[in-house]
Amino acid sequence: MFDLLDAHAEGIAKFFYLTGLYREGLTLIENALTRAETFHRNVSTSAWHLLAPRLEMLRAEFLERLAHYDQASQRIETLLARSDLDPALRARAYLRAAWIGYWTGNLDHGRAHAQRTLKYANVEHARALEADALYVAGLIEQSSADTTRAREFYQRALALYRAQHNRYGECSALVNLADIGVDDNALDEGLEFGEQALALASQIGKRFDQAAANVILGSLAYTLDDASRAAAHYADALKLFREMGNGTGECIALRDLGLAAYLRGDADEARYYATEAIRVAQEVGSIYREGLAQTTLGHAYWLTRDLEKAERAFSHALELLTNAERGHLALDALAGLARIAHARKDLITARERVNEVLARFEKQTFYDSDEPSAVYLLCAQILDQAKDPRAREVLQRGVAELETRAARIKNDAVRHQFLEKHPAHRALRQAWKRRSQTYDGLMR
Repeated sequence: MFDLLDAHAEGIAKFFYLTGLYREGLTLIENALTRAETFHRNVSTSAWHLLAPRLEMLRAEFLERLAHYDQASQRIETLLARSDLDPALRARAYLRAAWIGYWTGNLDHGRAHAQRTLKYANVEHARALEADALYVAGLIEQSSADTTRAREFYQRALALYRAQHNRYGECSALVNLADIGVDDNALDEGLEFGEQALALASQIGKRFDQAAANVILGSLAYTLDDASRAAAHYADALKLFREMGNGTGECIALRDLGLAAYLRGDADEARYYATEAIRVAQEVGSIYREGLAQTTLGHAYWLTRDLEKAERAFSHALELLTNAERGHLALDALAGLARIAHARKDLITARERVNEVLARFEKQTFYDSDEPSAVYLLCAQILDQAKDPRAREVLQRGVAELETRAARIKNDAVRHQFLEKHPAHRALRQAWKRRSQTYDGLMR
């Protein structure tokens, strides 16, 4: 009776995992493990020996999906310490450790475990994990801003998923190929993959990817200055993440809703969502996501020119992101501090902050800022006011990078919308045009 009951529990739990019912799946597995502990004396040693690690692996997978990373790590370490662990389960454990490394920002840890997964995925009954390992390897490289390697991993994963007729895996690969489109500013590519992913995820009931596709499509709308459409996608994502009990996803959606509100100029809504994102980030223990949410809170306070509160938020964001070894994501916080110093007519401090921003721009990319054109324009304005000759160079570089991004958009209408509709993009190009005309006039 025990074997039959819990064999069904394992199968149902796997369905729950695929459809995003993580809390329900965790409850089911924990109840199965409780029964096992109660009745293990009535179960043959060989049966329990085979069943127990499978149930523990499922528990660790659900804990990871629910952002209980410390608990999941402890379960995985216990499993990996078993010398008799089945190779296929060992591959799954390494894969889950890679996921945890990705979610917690420990990218070297995640990268190493993704490689271990690929090694063990060569054994019989574990080959399906090869595509999963390639997929998470893509996530890790994307987080390291290496979009070329990330795209390669995702494309290899997508091909394997399709060969295996794995529509769930196919959906995830499509989501992240869409996300690469956002990172590389291949917006039409991002829209194409994002819409495919959203349609497939909705069709097969894969709520996690449905939520993720909404986040990506929202980001694309944000980049094209369509704040209302962005907010609608983010709201759909938030609802799905909350239904799944995924705190990390909830944090992402809340912060993005705050950004969309900021783009619309709605300070109250931006402050509300940023504050909620901070709360959830603290609950799940994500320092760098808390830092990003603090940056959004700083933007919200800037809208009402509450300089003291904005300065505190931006300063806290800078501290958190630095401590989380995500200093490359602090460009907007630094720019916010420069903007505040400029508003206070403290040109010396403003220029010092600009120097910090430009030093980071030498090493980072547009991927690391929510509004890079606005950052370039701000830096040029402060340098110009300080009679710093670098002002022209900064404007030129900002426009050159903006046009490089635009060149990656194949669709003419989307490219025009990107360059002309977004106010920061339009303002940057207009500032460069005025500056060039003045410079050309002086040279005549």
